[in-house]
Amino acid sequence: MVTWSGRSDTSLQAAIIPDFQTALATAATHIAVDMPIGFPADRERQCEGLARKLLGPRRNSVFAVPCRDAVYAQDYLSACAINARLTGKKFSKQAFMLFRKMHEIDAAVTPETQNRIFEIHPEVAFWAMNNRTPLEHYKKTRRGMVAPRPAAQQRLSHRQSAPPHLDKIKSRRRRHT
Repeated sequence: MVTWSGRSDTSLQAAIIPDFQTALATAATHIAVDMPIGFPADRERQCEGLARKLLGPRRNSVFAVPCRDAVYAQDYLSACAINARLTGKKFSKQAFMLFRKMHEIDAAVTPETQNRIFEIHPEVAFWAMNNRTPLEHYKKTRRGMVAPRPAAQQRLSHRQSAPPHLDKIKSRRRRHT
């Protein structure tokens, strides 16, 4: 998770935070999460379509966000059936495994917190840092993990180098892939 206090004299902070309430308890005025915020009732959200268009060859990294009723279903098969009935699409087991985290963030977004919480997509951030060009390599490959770093360091150089947690995150990714 990346947070920022909002002050021009401070830097971005990257940290592995155990739950969303811990993130909200920080002094950060900007909390960027790689999780959907807001669920459609019966169709794909426009932002996913726009992200796919920007990313071209990396478009498969943007998954369709299930509808609200599916996200709150009790099991995978029920959730898929609900989503298929309402949107005409099913979704992956991988997406289903994120539902608990989606519930946590959904509950945290209130009128009081919505100005602090922002949905981001890593591939779109990499696209922006890479002169509006999709990265050449998939992010879970060795080349894909290394490729965004120079662009991130260049963009953050006026504040600091890449966040110190980046190497820890990368080594954890390698163990889990």
